[in-house]
Amino acid sequence: MPAFTFYMTVTSTDGTVTEGACTDADIKRSLATAARWGYRVEVTSQGGANIRREIPGKGCHTVIYKPPRSAGNMSATNIADLRLIDIRPTAEFQPETGRIKAGYVNSIPPAATSWLRSRGLVAVDGTTVTVSMSARLAMLARDHKPAPWAHILTPDQLAAFLTTMRNAVPTTRRER
Repeated sequence: MPAFTFYMTVTSTDGTVTEGACTDADIKRSLATAARWGYRVEVTSQGGANIRREIPGKGCHTVIYKPPRSAGNMSATNIADLRLIDIRPTAEFQPETGRIKAGYVNSIPPAATSWLRSRGLVAVDGTTVTVSMSARLAMLARDHKPAPWAHILTPDQLAAFLTTMRNAVPTTRRER
């Protein structure tokens, strides 16, 4: 079962609406396509993304990704914890203490760990901890605009974001 599921709503140019679930990897592929073709991408402080494609003579095609739970009001400490986890390839959950060990001397306290997990901002697979796409999108939005606003990415910002994600989220099932 995928670590993170988003709710996806696709509105076609003819007004047809399709809804479903998708994973972090699905969103990464969709964002890569949007970057490649120059579509309008908006990231939200709740941890979602909206992709808009204008089709000449037909109208607008949109894809809206919403996490099942909002990223919430992440504090500066929460964001620092997520960034610490993200830069440590060996971040691990310690069930006996309830902490996330993120490096040699760094650990995230049990209450903060519990909050990050309950919001879906991190995933624990065995003991390995990773930062979710929802958390990444929320942090990206907050880096550019204060909550509750969203931010429309420039093509350069989207490309830079995807570059930092090369090793973070698998793009195909084979990489998992």
